[in-house]
Amino acid sequence: MATDNRQHCSSVPSILICAGSAQLVAEPYNPPSEVAGLGQAVHDALAGLVLNGPDKWIDLSRLAQANECDLADLERLFSYGRRAWAEISRYFPSPKVEHEMESPLFLGRTDLLHADGETMAVNDWKSGRVLRNHRGQLASYAHCAVDKYGWPKSGVVHALTTWLQFGFYEVQAFTPETLSDFEATYKKQLRNVGRQYAPGEACFFCKGQLVCAARQQFLHQSQTALAIVGQNPQALSVEKLASLYPASRALKKLLEQYDEACRMVLIKGPLPLADGYELRLVEINKQEFDPQKSWPVLKGAGFKDEDIARCITIGKGKMLEVVGDHAPDRGKGKAQRALLEQLEQAGAISTKALTRPEIARAK
Repeated sequence: MATDNRQHCSSVPSILICAGSAQLVAEPYNPPSEVAGLGQAVHDALAGLVLNGPDKWIDLSRLAQANECDLADLERLFSYGRRAWAEISRYFPSPKVEHEMESPLFLGRTDLLHADGETMAVNDWKSGRVLRNHRGQLASYAHCAVDKYGWPKSGVVHALTTWLQFGFYEVQAFTPETLSDFEATYKKQLRNVGRQYAPGEACFFCKGQLVCAARQQFLHQSQTALAIVGQNPQALSVEKLASLYPASRALKKLLEQYDEACRMVLIKGPLPLADGYELRLVEINKQEFDPQKSWPVLKGAGFKDEDIARCITIGKGKMLEVVGDHAPDRGKGKAQRALLEQLEQAGAISTKALTRPEIARAK
């Protein structure tokens, strides 16, 4: 039986950077993660929104539990997705959700597709925390859509990327000329498979990252650990700090993989080390206090309400879950929004801005 060498659309951006990531590996690296769980949960929630309309209740609590992700994070992403859909729905008069497609080059499943012969559009919900260039992925979705349905009369495929973490969406327009240029570039890159490697950002999503010799050489040659640990990072030049960042992310990922590998082995039992020591899993007990049972005890100890307030934090996800439990099925969303409005009017909500480094396209 012939091997299907077509690549999934989600892999195309990495392949355009590093041709080596297109190579097939015996055991692809694809570990489960909370980030992946959150992405699946918000995709399921938004699929329900598109198919059933904005007034249909979406049980976010159930989705968060099923995908083992944080409910507050899911609610935040879904909230923007709901607002975004109100704007981008004009591109999707008759939307297909989680639609499987293929072409001679690609396999893919686009989150949203509209194709009625007159116009065509695809959309990809992005739940990640890093802005990356996904033009290749959107172009491959358009390639599959055109291969299946033909070019629309408008002569344009609108490809949308909706960034749920950042609260905005982008619209790209692919014409026969631009899509032909993309196909030529991709085919040229395929001729470099096995010969051209570009370790760095593409490694994060590569299924062959654990067995890639080029990646290992990249980590060794960059001497990231020596540069960071061997001297005061604050004494490094601005140029050195910037140049080390991509390799430092790759090194951090490698250490996370090492920790997980150790944990999986140690579940079966401790491992012997030199001089009579051993490596083993240790259970650490973390105390948690039940607010309802603690409250009367604290009051009896002389705590005032403002003292107790300093000791207790209110989780948005849990709070909205309680509101939903007490509201009728068709009124849960309305009750939750009403409570948030009341809290905002009371000055009970504050927003804390966080900063973190990220690699993005230069402005």
